[in-house]
Amino acid sequence: MSVSFFRSLAALLCCTIGLSAQTDDKKGPVLTFEETDFNLGVFDKEDAVHSHYFVFTNTGDENLVISDAYGSCSCTTVSECPRYPIAPGASDSIKVMYDGTTRRPGVFRRVVTLVFNSKIEEDRVVRVTITGEMVDTKPRSEQDNTSSSAEH
Repeated sequence: MSVSFFRSLAALLCCTIGLSAQTDDKKGPVLTFEETDFNLGVFDKEDAVHSHYFVFTNTGDENLVISDAYGSCSCTTVSECPRYPIAPGASDSIKVMYDGTTRRPGVFRRVVTLVFNSKIEEDRVVRVTITGEMVDTKPRSEQDNTSSSAEH
């Protein structure tokens, strides 16, 4: 084989390695929340629906797209979530709703999972958490009267 063939092959390899290095420099979209945990506090069962906006920024260098967002149980939903590309450096939010109307009073912890287009497979899933305590402040006699009248 000729020397010119090897020079051409070497030049091709250098170009390929150079292109590869350029694409590896991009980190892709990165979903960064201002906070990942929020405590709704203590609230009464009569006022059992609460929400919170989790604000995030795309700290990556490519558009971020959230492909899925869901709560850990039916009482927790993502009622607002951008389904359009979020540019690098731009911020937006998701609205998480907790509806305890069919739940028993007590302490709770619910997780919301988001899936987005990260280049790194292990980083494609991000979770935020809401916690709180729902109490029943009705006097016991009122609860008994309400359940008795509902039975008749």
